[in-house]
Amino acid sequence: MTRAADVELPAHLGGHQNVTHIDVEGLRYLAGELGVVSVLDVGAGVCGMAPICDSLGLVWTGIEGVPLENAPLGLQTHDFATGRAHLAGQWDLGWSVEFLEHVFEEHLPGVFDAFSHCRYVACTANPGRGPWHFNPQPLGYWLERFAAEGWSLMPDVTVGWRKRTSMRREFVRDTGLVFKKNPAIRPG
Repeated sequence: MTRAADVELPAHLGGHQNVTHIDVEGLRYLAGELGVVSVLDVGAGVCGMAPICDSLGLVWTGIEGVPLENAPLGLQTHDFATGRAHLAGQWDLGWSVEFLEHVFEEHLPGVFDAFSHCRYVACTANPGRGPWHFNPQPLGYWLERFAAEGWSLMPDVTVGWRKRTSMRREFVRDTGLVFKKNPAIRPG
């Protein structure tokens, strides 16, 4: 899948550059460890995780700001700069790999609203500067931000994911984090 060629994108969209960094073994581990059967892919890019979820028997839903040609069933095109996504339902796992650093801080409430529809979130957050990195923060920032939003870090599962990742790039090994929603948090 590629972005729709005839669509003029706002300057903050397109950071995926038509690439998905997939993690088959990491997702397999999380699905088994957490009892995951459904995944909400927040910042889905070109939806490379959709067929991975399918191959693992997981129901995939994605949110992506860039309109895609031949988008898979279950993809919602939504730009968090415009507010919250319109979500109906609950998912076991929010998957947000190589996305958070691409979101301006003032647009994070919409992202956390999407996460509120999930029991767990597995994410990475690249602290390095780069194209389309509008919010490159150290891991401590994300730990505090998730805690403030009502999420608890799952240290053992985080370590397990980092050890089992099959992603070729270092993103999960270096910055992968797994959180559990605190019971008082309700979907927006």
